[in-house]
Formats: sequence, structure tokens, C-alpha cells
Amino acid sequence: MYESIRALVVDDEVISRKAVMFALIQEDFCCDYALDGVDALNKLEESSYDLVVTDLCMPNKHGHALAVELLERTPCPVIVVHTVVDNPKITKDLIMRGVSDIVYKPTNYAAFAAKAKAMVRYRQDHPGVAGKGIDGASEGKTETDPEDPVLNAIPEGGIESSVTMADIESRIPLVSRILPVSKTAFEVYEMTRSNADAATLGSAIQHDAALAAEFLSIANSSFYNPSGKPMTDMEKAVVRIGQRRIGEMALAAATLSALTARKLPWMDMQVVWRQSIAAGAAIEHLVAQGKHSKVSENLVLTGIMHSLGRVVLGTLYPAHYQELIKRCSDGDLALTDQEATVFPETHAQIMSRLLTEWNVPAETSEPLQHVLTPYHLLSQLSNELRIRVELVKVAIFVGQLSTNAWHSWDLVEIPPTSVLERLGIADIGRVIERTQSDAKAIIDFKAENSGDKDTKKKPDLATDKPEPTAYYRNGSTSKYDFLQALISGMDLSLTDMPSDGKLTLPTVFINCIGAGRHTPIDPAFEADVEKVVITDGDLPPAFDSSLRTVRTPLTYGKMVKELSTTAK
Repeated sequence: MYESIRALVVDDEVISRKAVMFALIQEDFCCDYALDGVDALNKLEESSYDLVVTDLCMPNKHGHALAVELLERTPCPVIVVHTVVDNPKITKDLIMRGVSDIVYKPTNYAAFAAKAKAMVRYRQDHPGVAGKGIDGASEGKTETDPEDPVLNAIPEGGIESSVTMADIESRIPLVSRILPVSKTAFEVYEMTRSNADAATLGSAIQHDAALAAEFLSIANSSFYNPSGKPMTDMEKAVVRIGQRRIGEMALAAATLSALTARKLPWMDMQVVWRQSIAAGAAIEHLVAQGKHSKVSENLVLTGIMHSLGRVVLGTLYPAHYQELIKRCSDGDLALTDQEATVFPETHAQIMSRLLTEWNVPAETSEPLQHVLTPYHLLSQLSNELRIRVELVKVAIFVGQLSTNAWHSWDLVEIPPTSVLERLGIADIGRVIERTQSDAKAIIDFKAENSGDKDTKKKPDLATDKPEPTAYYRNGSTSKYDFLQALISGMDLSLTDMPSDGKLTLPTVFINCIGAGRHTPIDPAFEADVEKVVITDGDLPPAFDSSLRTVRTPLTYGKMVKELSTTAK
């Protein structure tokens, strides 16, 4: 049971001070206030506080001096600086010394108070991290370091009992310190919301060379640059893409660049980068073909960021993920299912929280709250939100399929025909083809302009096929054969069954996804070869129960193993 929590709000500006206190009281804080640093120290001599929120610019004793003095105390309260002063040197100094968070005005006070409460609760549960700066933590570690014993510890009860929502909320503010995203991207995002012109936006983007490179790589995709002529002028790129899209693309590109630069031993960041880039490209083509421009705002941002929450969680909970990946590897299990046994929210929902932390409007990232929900459960959402979520889910799959970018623990979730029809996607094959072209252009452009050898790895788009290893028969009702496209990305080569009945290969794969229980008996079932049926439901009663069956959804790694073993 937690004790009551006490906060001291230090600010000489009345309106700001009252707003902070009101928000904290809503989160069950007992609040006192002080008008400056000297007043605050007097209050701290009389009482102890779990949280101190201080402005920087105040008379008598400013907030920086107050924070430095408090950090020397034992025990040290959670210290949050709340200020309009956006000075990188001051920010870096305070974070290095051990200040828990810096929040800039204007403020989302409800989110601010909820986060402050989470940080206090985390401090109460982990008193050993109090007041540790980057240079002052034990053995050179810090609470922001993923190697820190506090971040890396797993309780005796195992990983399932170790993570609460309060624990996650207390760590989310650390992400900006561990994985700094370009400040320029946030500025560009805000500028687009105030209708800045193309010249101003282009100039702002060019202030950050890494962001400019990421941005131009996306701008040179065939969707935005159908001529194929390399585009290097930033202002022209802004005009071509459109100012409405610039903000979300800048923020998405910067976040993608920062998070995929992180090295996690169990995660291939090039796969993450390709999946994200291709999903963003697929969104544009799906929106265009289905005529969904009215609901398309920020969907590119959502598509690109869909898997980055996993990088965040993996950074904050490295030991947990080592165990989860081992489980997935040992049992061919989906990482999303294993994460659900440990974390109270999905990695996509965590990414949504992080965007809120960055003051991105909640409605922007709302699809991330539901993007890992199975298709058949999305009917519970409002029609507009359902369409947005389904567009993102289809885009994620198209991105993976188009670039052949998979982790073995990725869940293969083939979009149902009914979903494509509802979205007005009559030619999903065309979407896949164009996404594939866009992804290749982006990867090639980045490789040519960065000299990054890893980035130069191309998607597996080879046209030279090896000798066939199995026959293939499509019994699906879908207009596009997703399964054949999936298998083509594996080390398997398929061929149609010969019309003359002369069979030379030992196996036939029969696609019954979406076919249902009333599927007519396919001639392939009469063939004298081993039959492997891939299905997403029950087979018709007339089908031989002894047939080898592979049921979707399943992990990509398990699908490869099942089909490869059979075809040998």
C-alpha cells in the first residue's frame, strides 16, 4: 500500500503555479507552494516532499541552483523542472546531474501530473535510483542506462510479475534521454500546424543533416517523385509532398532514424527500418486507391511508427526481452503473444503513449491503440476509426510482404477479403507492386547518399528462380494470392501442377485461406503426392483428416519451418 504523496510547487508566476497544483491534486497529491528557491528551501526544512516541481527563472534563488542543491540531499525527491526556457546546455546539465524530467510550457497538465505520479511511485518502489545523475550512479550507471541493474532486474516472481503500468509510465520519460529524437523534427511538426510556408519548412529541415537525408529518401519514392529524377532541393520536396504531410513525415523519419540506430542484440534494425518505411509507403497507395483522403491525416506517421514501440520497450526492459525472445525461439511463438504475458499494454500502445509524451495530439496516434487487435474484433470501433486501423494493419502486412522483411517471431496476419472490399481496395496487387518500388527507391537513395553498407542491402526482389521444390494450387477465394507471394520470399520455388498429371515433385501446397467449410474438392487432393493444406479455418468434412495442415495466423518463422521441412 502506497503512502500519501506530497509535492512542492516552486514558481513565482501565479497562473502556472496554480495550474500545476490543480493538476497534481487531481492525481491525489498533497500540495504546498513556494515563490522562489529560498522560499522552497525553507519549506523543505520544515517538511519532506516526494516531488518538487520548479520553474527556472525566479527571484532570489533560481530553479537550476535549487535543483542542484536538492540533488545533494538524501533522500532526494523526484525533481521536475517546469519552464519556458528551452536551452540545450541547461537541459543537458540538469539531466546529467539527475533531474527526473524537464517539461516545457505550454503544458498538457493532466499528462504532466499523471507522469509525475508514476515517477514518484517508481521512486518509492526503487529508492536506489534517487538523485543519480549520469556521472553519479553506482558503477558509472544511471537510471537512463539500459544496463542499469534497476532497469535490467527481474523479480524473483519472474518477468510476468514485474511490470506495471506505473512502472512503464515512470520509464517513458527516460526514452528522450536514451534515444534523443531530432528537436528539428518537433519544430517542423509544430510549424505545419501553424501553416508555415514551403521555404520556411525546407530551411528548418536542412538544419538537421540526418533528418534531411531521411526526409529526402522518402521524398524520392515513386509516389512523391514519379519522374524518377533525383530530388535534392528541400523546398521543392516540401512542395511536392505537400505541407499537410510534412510534419508527420518529419517526425516519423526522425523517430525512425533515432530508434533504429539503437542496437538491440535480438532485433534486426534493418528489418525494422524496412518494415516501417514500406508500411508508410503502402499507406499512401491504400489511401489513394480506396479514396480515404478524409481519414488519412497522420496515418503515414502511424504506419511508420507501428513497430517502434518495441524498440522502446526493448531498450527499457532488456532482460525481459532476452527471456521473451528465448521463449519465441524455443516454441515458434509470436512475440506479440509473449509480450502480452508481461506488459499491461502492447508495444504499439506504448508508442502511442510516447507520442503523447512528445505533445503529439492523442487522436493522431489513436490507430496505434488498436493496430494489434485481430481484424474480427475491430467491428467494435466507430466506422471512421475502424477504417483508419484497418488501413494501417493492411499497410503493415503489405510493407512486410513487399520488402520480404520479417523477424521469425512476426505474426503473419493475412488481410481478409472482406476487409479489402470494405476499404475499396480492388487491386491490392497494384498496391504491393508500387510499395515494393517505393521501398526499393528509398533504400537505394539512402544507400547512395549515406555510404551505409548495411542499408545497401536490397529487398529480396530477385527474378531468377531456382528449380521448383513443390507444386502449388490456389483454392483461396481472394482476388490476390498473398500466400504464394509469401512463399516466394522464402527459399522455396513453386510451380503449378501439370495438366497432364505427370508429377515429378513430392509435395503440393494447397491454399485454402478464406475458402471455408464449403470448398469444393480440388483435383490436387486426388494427386499421389504429399498434400499440405494452408488454411485459416476449418476444412470441409469431405477433406481427409489425415492431411497435413498449416493454420494461420502463425509466426513467419514457423511457416518457413513447416513448409521448408515438407518440401525437402
